Amino acid sequence: NLLVAGCTFTRLTTGVSFSNVSNSQLVGCMLTAIEYDAIDFTDVHNFLVEGNYVGEFKPPPDLKHQDCIQVRHFIGSPNPTSDLVIKNNVLSTGPSAVHAIYMGNQAANGCVFGECDSSKNPGGPSTYYRNITVTGNTIINTQLHGISIGQAIGVTITNNKLYRDSRSKSTSQVFTPSIGVKAESTNVTITGNTAPKIGAINESWGFIAFPGSWNVGSNASSSSAPPIVLTKAPGC
Repeated sequence: NLLVAGCTFTRLTTGVSFSNVSNSQLVGCMLTAIEYDAIDFTDVHNFLVEGNYVGEFKPPPDLKHQDCIQVRHFIGSPNPTSDLVIKNNVLSTGPSAVHAIYMGNQAANGCVFGECDSSKNPGGPSTYYRNITVTGNTIINTQLHGISIGQAIGVTITNNKLYRDSRSKSTSQVFTPSIGVKAESTNVTITGNTAPKIGAINESWGFIAFPGSWNVGSNASSSSAPPIVLTKAPGC
């Protein structure tokens, strides 16, 4: 059991990383001027991420992408992340192309050493994330992955606000944050959000029609907004 509260992480390569932990919380923390990922998770359970602020990133020293919150699950690991709640955080990434909340599921996609082929290495439902809640977050970035959830059973995405950083010179889809959930996911609710684009996504992260069993409604469109600069985390 871990409680990380009221902390400041700044000018680091990676802000904070959690792997194979349960019944834990990351609340009221400031993460700024990070080079790669601000918050990393691998196979965590019953974890609350609430009231944190992720501010502008430093430009990465190479071509690797950056993430505010990244969740991963690899082939061979028996316990994909479950009962994860990400709520009431402010993620304002700056002009760099940073993923905001990104939960790619490498095991479900059949990825081995970076090569992904689900026909050769099928993951199946046993590799899916379970009971993922993303609610009440404010996201301002310049990258497609605003809230992106890989294969999961039980996804609730509600009352989030996503905007393209108004400093961005491009309005193309790849530089505009969206909400997307892999179409193989089940028991999905996406309601009450404000975002430039919301949809189900296929294996190449392209948008497709929502599966009929999903609960989707009362969402609104958005465009751009200025960055948010805080000196205190919203959860403090």
